[in-house]
Amino acid sequence: MNIKHIFQIILCACTLLPAQAQKAQDILDKTAGKLKNSGGIEAVFEATAFKGTKDEVDVSTPTGAEAQASNPCSVINRYKKGYTATLAKASYEGKSVHEVRLVATSKKSNMPKILLTIDPATLMPLSVRFTNAKGDWTRIRVRS
Repeated sequence: MNIKHIFQIILCACTLLPAQAQKAQDILDKTAGKLKNSGGIEAVFEATAFKGTKDEVDVSTPTGAEAQASNPCSVINRYKKGYTATLAKASYEGKSVHEVRLVATSKKSNMPKILLTIDPATLMPLSVRFTNAKGDWTRIRVRS
């Protein structure tokens, strides 16, 4: 591979990444707007916490503050400040979905990584996964 090919690959990557970030931002804008304008949604939340590895699962009843902080609507709105967003193709329960990956811009964030699984047809969240400062994952499945 010569220098010209390497330069072309770098140039292509640099032009695609901002477009991907903008598309992720657009999906989040539409999802957040849909949730806000819906007048509220009724959903059943199933939350699971993974301590370190997926082999150790800790299911506990969250405090009121913890429940509010992990509310899918609250988590989705975090993209507006302090996160960079990228879009990935993913599959959820056998169908193609949007997976928006949020990474905190601050090392001090209490949710350094957030993965949002969004139905492309309805723009409603299906799953919200996030890490805490210790790296433990929490998954919230949204069933409406």
